[in-house]
Amino acid sequence: MWQARSYLETYFIGQEELVNSIHYLIDDIDAGNNYNFIFRAPSGYGKTYLAARIVHFIHFKTFTRSYISFTGDKWRYYPDKRFQLIDEVHLLKDPERIYPLMDSGNHTFMLMSNEYSELAEPLVNRCFIFNFGPYRTEDLAKIAGKFLEKHNIVLSGEMLEILVNNSRLMPREVINLCKRLVVIFRQNGKPNSVEELENYMFQFCGIRRGGFSASDEAYLNFLQENGRASLITLANVLQIPRQTIQNEIEPFLLRKNLIQITSRGRILNDNFSRD
Repeated sequence: MWQARSYLETYFIGQEELVNSIHYLIDDIDAGNNYNFIFRAPSGYGKTYLAARIVHFIHFKTFTRSYISFTGDKWRYYPDKRFQLIDEVHLLKDPERIYPLMDSGNHTFMLMSNEYSELAEPLVNRCFIFNFGPYRTEDLAKIAGKFLEKHNIVLSGEMLEILVNNSRLMPREVINLCKRLVVIFRQNGKPNSVEELENYMFQFCGIRRGGFSASDEAYLNFLQENGRASLITLANVLQIPRQTIQNEIEPFLLRKNLIQITSRGRILNDNFSRD
């Protein structure tokens, strides 16, 4: 019989520390107990996928559909569903309505969010918190390789690393880039060199070297010219919504180790370089 740890290590790539922290709880849920989880990470990190895999691990043996999944703004209660999955739980307008259900011991709630400050404290206090860490290049390369193999495409380890390093460094974006490359390879043939792969990505996918977007570069250029800036200043000058900066631009630049977010504003790292 599979245990949760071996199952997750087979079907979920990366986040070893999180898997090491959660697998024993999943085995206990499989034994009949219920707990509440919050998975917190930037968009595209695999929060909902992990929750679905946990439920599948248990369903695989019970063959029952005992879960229901909604986003926070559309959640409805189904009392016969043991597992209640709520994506974007920060959109739940009145979270206090689920507190009695979370306390009942009749359900396992799996809540997903990319917001760290907007979750109600009573909600957070009822859950085990699991924060996703940054994905390693080798894990993202495995994700890319596994996806491409489903389409009968095998790239060298060097090519997969080049692919990842020119992505947004998160699983969803790596897979989206792979989807586009599958179409390009189908029409133009599989690349025979790193240079040919890069040409496909830069010419046909419209991405920039290093995975930077025009908004990323505008953000970095402003800090390079001005030294320091607040989130409000950046949003006003660049004409980009603050939420977009916080959820899309800054997580990527932090993963690239290019910026720091301090109490006095945003600054470039001392070792700033886009190369």
